[in-house]
Amino acid sequence: MAAPAESTNGHASNGHRVNTRSGRNGSHQYQLSESDLITDDRTNDDIFETEISEEVYGQNYQYGTDDRVPDTWYRNARAMAQVEDDTDMWTQRFYQLLSGKGLGTGPFPFTPGGRIFANAGTGLGKATLINCFVSGFQGHDQDSMDEIQAELTRQAKILASEGGYGFCAHIMRPRGARIGGVGSMTPGAVQMLDVWNKQAATIVAGSGMKSDRDDVKDKIRKGAQMVTMGIWHPDIIEFIEAKQEPGRLHKFNMSVLITDEFMEAVKNDDTWALRFPDYENEKEFYKQHWDGNLKAYQEKGGTVKTWTDPATGEPAVYEAREIWNRIMDSTYNRNEPGVIFVDTINKENNLGYVEHINATNPCGEQVLPVGGVCLLGNLNVTQLVDREAGTIDYDLVDDLVPLAVRFLDNVNDLSYVPLEEQQRNLQEKRRIGLGHYGDGSALMMMKTRYGSEEGARVMREFQEHLANQAYQASARLAEEKGAFPLFDKDEYLSSPFVQRLSDKTKEMIGDLGLRNSHLLSIQPTGNTSTLGNAPSSGIEPVFMHSYIRTSEQPALPDGINRPPMSPNAYEVGQDIDADGTAWTAEEQGDETVLRCQEEGHTHWQIHPTRDICKDQEVKDYAVRHMETDGTWDPDADWAVTTRDLDVDDHLTQMKALAPFVDSSMSKTVNVPNDYPFEDFKELYKKAHDTGVIKGVTTYRAGTMSAVLSGEDDGDDDRTVPRTEAPDRPETLPCAIHRVRYQGDHWTILVGFLEDHPYEVFAFKSEGEAPLFGDDSERVDEGYIRKNESRHYSLLGPNGTVVIGDITSHMPSDDVRVETRLVSTALRHGSKIDFLVEQLEKAEGSIASFGQSMAKALRAHATDHEVTCDKCGSANVRHVEGCMECADCGHSRCS
Repeated sequence: MAAPAESTNGHASNGHRVNTRSGRNGSHQYQLSESDLITDDRTNDDIFETEISEEVYGQNYQYGTDDRVPDTWYRNARAMAQVEDDTDMWTQRFYQLLSGKGLGTGPFPFTPGGRIFANAGTGLGKATLINCFVSGFQGHDQDSMDEIQAELTRQAKILASEGGYGFCAHIMRPRGARIGGVGSMTPGAVQMLDVWNKQAATIVAGSGMKSDRDDVKDKIRKGAQMVTMGIWHPDIIEFIEAKQEPGRLHKFNMSVLITDEFMEAVKNDDTWALRFPDYENEKEFYKQHWDGNLKAYQEKGGTVKTWTDPATGEPAVYEAREIWNRIMDSTYNRNEPGVIFVDTINKENNLGYVEHINATNPCGEQVLPVGGVCLLGNLNVTQLVDREAGTIDYDLVDDLVPLAVRFLDNVNDLSYVPLEEQQRNLQEKRRIGLGHYGDGSALMMMKTRYGSEEGARVMREFQEHLANQAYQASARLAEEKGAFPLFDKDEYLSSPFVQRLSDKTKEMIGDLGLRNSHLLSIQPTGNTSTLGNAPSSGIEPVFMHSYIRTSEQPALPDGINRPPMSPNAYEVGQDIDADGTAWTAEEQGDETVLRCQEEGHTHWQIHPTRDICKDQEVKDYAVRHMETDGTWDPDADWAVTTRDLDVDDHLTQMKALAPFVDSSMSKTVNVPNDYPFEDFKELYKKAHDTGVIKGVTTYRAGTMSAVLSGEDDGDDDRTVPRTEAPDRPETLPCAIHRVRYQGDHWTILVGFLEDHPYEVFAFKSEGEAPLFGDDSERVDEGYIRKNESRHYSLLGPNGTVVIGDITSHMPSDDVRVETRLVSTALRHGSKIDFLVEQLEKAEGSIASFGQSMAKALRAHATDHEVTCDKCGSANVRHVEGCMECADCGHSRCS
């Protein structure tokens, strides 16, 4: 049987939505027969409008016998219908929700979270359908080694199930606190995070192997992590600055829990004491009652004391603005830590009467208690736009939301979770996180500027409508299936969030109860939105109208033949014929890559270090569709992208949505590189003053990135933003190092740009002979010149050529690649001490070279702020491969 007729459903011949509807009768319900469902004969070519969308599907969600997207839709729909009395009917309804078939939309009007779409119906019993987990210390004596080890076990189980992990570290005693029984001092909460980081890196690394088995995934879930710490904790300064050391805690996002009291102290320029419970003088009370909630601990009768710094014997009291400035400075320059307004979270929490929250999932859209879990799903707003009317079709929204709420609620009954307390949370609270993506693209389709007063009004109206419809749907589910067990009508209805809902919604909650304690969140949807034919991600603006995406590929496609030699063997500009495939060698930075063009805008590369890559143009969903119908105007005021927006535009959009999001929002505020620091600080204060925004994440253009997060929906497909390396002048001064390591003699050249190491070359020396003749002529400085041929020459101090082509003297491809990588790191600002530590770990055939290059670079490390992590001394040395402070004895490897 054929797919539904185009004339009825507003589809073009390829199945893509044209949508010329001007509205529908809200009482009309679209339904499919079982035969229609089974005979959805659309292929992936019919469904996907971009190559990247199909690639994301194949790499992340296709499993087993899924040949095409309709198979995956059916697998999901059938799985979620298993808990219903009429399985066939709900399979059909859920299939409509996922596919758009019969709804008058294109594909993907609703997309479940990545874990659901990938794992539902696969039979993989221990692959979770839950995206978001918050764990933490539990039970009696939470600040103990036994409980720390127990939490590490919980972390391992969550990551192994492909979930994202969040927890709060401030239960642990500060650095220097006495450990009873052994009489030693604890390394502190921040130092302990290295254990979590190492375990995470190992668990999510996978095998590095591919399998041809249908029941083995080619791509594993890279579990992301979030760690939080209260602004009152004595280790908070160390926490704030932890990731200023490149590579440290790279498996974590980090956020500071900011209280209203602290923000008031900043406003009034008051002092701020760092505090911790008196664990030594009330040991049993501490073991019984300390759970990280400082206020509750005091209310129970516990003593909280201003911390005394063990190193100085002085009370840990700071100017509040000094701590705030440290947070802001780190965030301004490195985009971490994030800021979470913890009091706002707990005041706004629907379940404030039974739980306390001090952590979030890795992307921040779910604020959860210890043991808390939440699943995710998203409406695709581009499929809800009535293009002819220039508005959102609320009749369609009202059809989809009850289906989406029911679909997601069923996940609570079907998902595996690795821990008992998580199972209790699933059943007792039944959280779901219904969000949306494509906001920026949808506003373009409605010719409304993102961040404008009208743009904010449109999306606030949509979010308020969505919230009320979702809560009403949950109330009807409670009438049918029962309310969540912790529902208390009087307590629940008094929450500030519920009070903002409509009178009708509150009346339904009071009369019928509620199936789900929380229903709404805004997730980043990196992979999800790409899957849905590449509209904008989450509630973000359109990033760019079009861009070139480079992705590594496992192999060249049929018909594209590989040249016989590596890219380094060809001259820039050289044309190569590889059995009929035309390649061209071109310069890319300081490397030579080979490129060929397939059809259209797709280019293939052979890269010297990344091997096979593909470049392809990706256009935003709105741009593609508006170009097709002749309504696209790239210069229109409404055609804005991230780079066109002011900081206040982002904040305006957040303020519009936040009052009607019961969990939280994952939203990045993009800040220009030259944005004034004082204005940057003011942005955070404005967000706090709204009373409803629960946290802020910023990215200032051209600065270092936060940890890259692999959480999808959280499947935010974020990557580390790239810094721009300064251009290389034709000639650079260089230092010449002669290093002997295990019998090998190496010459290491370190080139400098304005006194900063910029590049490295290395080659073996002939015996112990000096580079410039006999010892009387030996010099330690020279110049490196880049010639028009892209060869590099070594010049002596007087400008004479000593080596015409440095790279020809390098003994192997391994050495050439390694020096290029180190040079690239130097040009993009990596610290010398970090590079030295990595090189000293070199093994195998490049061990001699790596150790030699480390020795040469170490000579320049003192010029690059190598200081002790503990005491700040610059008297730092290398001992057995580790940085050690000669003043206080602290070692990074201890």
